[in-house]
Amino acid sequence: MNKKFPLFPLSGALYDSNSLARTRKDFLDELYSAKSCSLLLASADGFVCFREIIPSRREGNLEFLLSGQGAYLGKSPQGEHFLASFVTGFEGTQEAFDLRQVTHEVEPAQVAAACAAVALASWNFRTRYCERCANPLLPLCLGWEKECTSCKALYYPRTDPAVIMTVFDEQGRLLLANNTRWERTRFSLLAGYVDAGESPETTVLREVFEEVGLRGEGIPRILGTSPWPFPRSLMLVYRLDLGLSARQVDAQLRVDGKEIREAAFFTRKELEQDIARGRVTLPARSSVAYALITRWLRGEEIA
Repeated sequence: MNKKFPLFPLSGALYDSNSLARTRKDFLDELYSAKSCSLLLASADGFVCFREIIPSRREGNLEFLLSGQGAYLGKSPQGEHFLASFVTGFEGTQEAFDLRQVTHEVEPAQVAAACAAVALASWNFRTRYCERCANPLLPLCLGWEKECTSCKALYYPRTDPAVIMTVFDEQGRLLLANNTRWERTRFSLLAGYVDAGESPETTVLREVFEEVGLRGEGIPRILGTSPWPFPRSLMLVYRLDLGLSARQVDAQLRVDGKEIREAAFFTRKELEQDIARGRVTLPARSSVAYALITRWLRGEEIA
């Protein structure tokens, strides 16, 4: 496996969603006899727990895939099937881990399955009644679809596109900001949701101006993508070189005071010192922001 891929911890690779199997009426019979199956207990708040299901314990115990309390997630390149069972919490379960804190040590196929499980758990708990007529919804397609029991309207899991960006001045300093909802020491990259009818590149420029008052001459360049299923985002990752000097950005920088409490451009040395002194803490280890910031601190090119 290429150690440079995936770029971000939650960008799980080498994973087959096996989506065509969801509509097959005989697919449960195949799962009952499959050589390898893993069950993911998943909560909407981002915690998951892996458990193997041996064939002798599967017979008659996979009906949760039809009841709306679970979903079929797909399979690994080795043929291991992943199933999700939705739970409301993990009290007393030591094996559960927070998907927000996952690292590259976790197998990419497991990460991809866990992202799908958490996103589907959230969607399942939030989507119970028809938006048109308020009648209950019936689960279909092994957890990936719901149909209104009255008007037959169909519902699918939603994904909301959002941008996150590394913003640099001409001296190569990186822009980090503190959100008003966070503790005062936590700094991260700017990010925001794509508005209706808006291109992601326009979103990058709009968010930078709205949140910190900066308008530059640079054009956003996409670096990659990553799911962020808390509850249902797809992060579109960009780099923006403002084309402004350190003196210019320091003079123009103005935080909005609503979403952003504080923002500043850092050199690598300045950020390392502030982290060491406890003045700055970084975001969750599984986040795109953490991956980009730590790569930059190591001297790697963000391109």
